[in-house]
Amino acid sequence: PRPPPSPPPPTPPPPAPPPPQYPPGLSDTVDDSAPGVGSYTGWCTCPNGITYAVGDNVDACGSLACIGGVGWDCSSHWQRPHAHGSRTRVMCAGSYMSCHLKVQVDSTGLVAIVHPDTWWSRFKRDSGELFRVRWAGDAYPTLEGTNCSQPACEIRHSSCLCDVRVSVAPIFSSAASLPSLADAAEQLRIGAPAPHAHDAGTYALAAARPDGVELHLPTAQQSGAPLDESAIFGLPVNGSVRYFFNKGSTVTIAGGGDTVHVTPFSFRNAPHFVSFLDGHATVRDAQHETDAVLDHFYRHPNTAPFLCHRLIQRFTTSNPSPRYVAACSAAFRTGAHAGTTYSRRYGDLGAAVAAILLDREARDEILDSDPTHGQLREPLLKVLHLLRSLDYKSDKGAEFELHNLDSCIGQQAHQAPSVFNFFKPDSTPAGVARETGVAVPEADTSTSPLVVCLLNGINSLVTRGLTSCGNGFAGNNQRNCWHEERRTDYYFSSARPIDAVRGFAPAAWAEPGWQPGVSGATEDGAAKVVGELSLLLTAGRLSPHARGVIASAYRFRAGGWGDQSALSRALQLFAVSLEFHTTNFNELGQPRQLAATGRVGDGKRYRAVVVLFMNGGLDSYSLLVPHSNCKPHPTHADLHEEYRAVRGVVGINRAELLPIQSVPGTQPCDVFGVNPVGDAMRDLYDDGQLSFLANIGSL
Repeated sequence: PRPPPSPPPPTPPPPAPPPPQYPPGLSDTVDDSAPGVGSYTGWCTCPNGITYAVGDNVDACGSLACIGGVGWDCSSHWQRPHAHGSRTRVMCAGSYMSCHLKVQVDSTGLVAIVHPDTWWSRFKRDSGELFRVRWAGDAYPTLEGTNCSQPACEIRHSSCLCDVRVSVAPIFSSAASLPSLADAAEQLRIGAPAPHAHDAGTYALAAARPDGVELHLPTAQQSGAPLDESAIFGLPVNGSVRYFFNKGSTVTIAGGGDTVHVTPFSFRNAPHFVSFLDGHATVRDAQHETDAVLDHFYRHPNTAPFLCHRLIQRFTTSNPSPRYVAACSAAFRTGAHAGTTYSRRYGDLGAAVAAILLDREARDEILDSDPTHGQLREPLLKVLHLLRSLDYKSDKGAEFELHNLDSCIGQQAHQAPSVFNFFKPDSTPAGVARETGVAVPEADTSTSPLVVCLLNGINSLVTRGLTSCGNGFAGNNQRNCWHEERRTDYYFSSARPIDAVRGFAPAAWAEPGWQPGVSGATEDGAAKVVGELSLLLTAGRLSPHARGVIASAYRFRAGGWGDQSALSRALQLFAVSLEFHTTNFNELGQPRQLAATGRVGDGKRYRAVVVLFMNGGLDSYSLLVPHSNCKPHPTHADLHEEYRAVRGVVGINRAELLPIQSVPGTQPCDVFGVNPVGDAMRDLYDDGQLSFLANIGSL
């Protein structure tokens, strides 16, 4: 038999790509004075083979470059990019790693990346694009001493401009001695794809620790060899496994040209997804970076206690104990609570809420007597509580309109003033709360004007219904309060009716033998009504003292004005009870004694400046008016007559004004006139107890 044919000769490898071809006089970087700049018209071929047109006969665009892969046209308004007649700077991707980078370090250790030869403002000197880095040992170059000196750094204004070197090296070296979970989580910062995401057999599990740390090595790596950068660690993070390469990237302050001068200053090179190169940033990279940031926040160890503390503040108490927060956090992380399995996954809000509402700090009644436990109720919840508990209904089935509550009570549904809610979670008012160190977030909505407006609105609600009349909470469009109060024919035929009326009636009124206007005037009848209201409005926490005060008022009104009037009076008193505004028991104690303070002064009587802000209802020239004995002036012979001419129909006649004397020669007039209704102010002024300060407003 013939021998088998010889195999064909091997295919020779393809020829190496030709070296970059640059036009005459054009190298990786071309300065303004280099040959061809401003007069050469030709092509720049980058190492990646892409060719760009460069040059023209105009010197306005400055230097040319061939260092990256992105073209930038100085004359884009000609709509002729990368062609003869337009100036182009080019950056070739193959040469980017050879760029010389610096960092500018401010006095607090924040750094900005600087590319000295760039035209991008974000990488120029003094760009202000500062970010925080983790300096080794918290040490960084400063202007003090010789830290900011050549050959590695130079002083620039109040910062240090320094050369840097970037190095990448393995972090852990031995597979036989795996790091603890805490050490691995602290030092491993560069993410890796999951080992099972590679082709089958590429990676294999080499070792694991009881705390969940896993080591995955390439199957081709020799057993016992030191770990290199290709090793992948798996770390348990809040119910999932996160994978990291065994490598760290370090930026070191080092410079000096051929003789590298290495300083002791270095920081961890922070990872980023989006390319710094102009034109290389992609939507995909931005999406990946956004996902990574959100996932980092979601699985951060502080996320569970942070959310739980905020949720507990809204549900049960403003000052939860560490144990309470820890129990909620465990449920959020594990998806289980008290033997009940919910999702058994990290981030389970259902399990977290169950832990909050079923915890002993939420259900033990003894804590209601603790003055640091519980909450100050939000004003909007108090208004809604009244509307629901007292069964307010619209006569015509229309939706309720709660008008401008934010300006009245400090809250309006879906209209928080910012993403940080209506109040700060750690806010505490001055006084006992601040002295004892407890948080009262809702106190931010309990300023004097807001509390007064809330109480006025509740008073209108329980006595009139949901209306704008009497400082009520409803809108005032097409409302006529005069006709509404008197129930005139116009009110029933044309005016806007009351938006909602109270439908609630105490159960005692329906009991057999209840006599309207009679039974309510008895102690037993009043106690039944007040007891039911206490259950509805204060969860039965009304103190015996407050219960007695309200029952007495109910009996008095029921005997003289009837049950409906008595019920309205009782609701008014409930609205000012401490139990309605808080979730605690209220026990009367001894009045607090104010510490005596020594009188400081020169012996004169105490005086105060009282500001009456009339919200546009009373301007200076309606309160204090030029009267007589005024100084001569080129524009007028009589200042009062000029006042009348300017003010027109709203001006006040001299005869109607209440005259007061000023110190002669100190004011435009020796005699001024006070508005006719200001006789009390005129008397105080004459007695030396009041002064007028005119023209102090924004106008």
